[in-house]
Amino acid sequence: MRHPAYPEYKESGVQWLRQVPGHWEVKRLKYSATINDEALPETTDPDFEFSYVDIGSVNPVEDITNMETMTFENAPSRARRKVAPGDTIVSTVRTYLRATAPILESAETLIVSTGFAVIQPRKLLSGFLAYALRESSFVESVVARSTGVSYPAVNASEIGDIAIPLPSEDEQTAIADFLDREMGRIDTLVAKKRRLIALLKEKRTARISRTVTCGLPADAAREFGLEPHTRFKDSGIEWLGQVPEGWEVLPFTKFVNDKSDYRGKMPEKTDNGIFLVTAKNVQMGFIDYETSKEYVAEEDYDAIMQ
Repeated sequence: MRHPAYPEYKESGVQWLRQVPGHWEVKRLKYSATINDEALPETTDPDFEFSYVDIGSVNPVEDITNMETMTFENAPSRARRKVAPGDTIVSTVRTYLRATAPILESAETLIVSTGFAVIQPRKLLSGFLAYALRESSFVESVVARSTGVSYPAVNASEIGDIAIPLPSEDEQTAIADFLDREMGRIDTLVAKKRRLIALLKEKRTARISRTVTCGLPADAAREFGLEPHTRFKDSGIEWLGQVPEGWEVLPFTKFVNDKSDYRGKMPEKTDNGIFLVTAKNVQMGFIDYETSKEYVAEEDYDAIMQ
């Protein structure tokens, strides 16, 4: 869908922003918002309860995906940043995750990690701010300012130095409303696609299960020069049910040469070392090395693998 252009544009003076409508201003973020205004003091009541959001619970597509309820006494030391509806959080550590999300109205008391910069609007509207800070070039500018290889980070003050466009308040409202409507339409399409994908995954799982436990369908067996299975026997295993008559059913350990198990003792995580595959990395049929990047020390790895 194409929309009419503005009658006049001008150079923004910012390399990543390029041209903007002629009547817009362009200013550094710190002139229109404040950053990290409030934090929980160390004198907070130990029984104070809140919902906590960590870096791994935010992604650029779904915003905040998880909250963990905890008390101040049991919370990690990084659970300190106070947020309010209308704020936007931008990750300042592991910036490659591009973890940026708006804070919406909620009945819960919400605290986020000190790994976020909490951006609070002052001279612009919160709806427009949320989209401006998720604009791809702004996000890439944050990533580009980060330092460090395995754990890239950026100072919150540097985020405040990044320039953003500033339309009038009426235009900010119109832009936010337009994007809310368009994102709603896209989210509806995504939800439908996800339902389809879920059904296809169920079909995929069922096909694998049926073939592995009962053999190839008759037409596929003939295609590969095999006789279809026509006689079955009880496997003696409740979940497995019947298997082809000529098949054996043996303990899995008969087919495994070696295995390792840390027996529930989670090793301490480090900034580098041996890559740690967690449940977040395990997807349907493959390991996603980008979803979560965590490491353990080589000495811990050696101790686990003994």
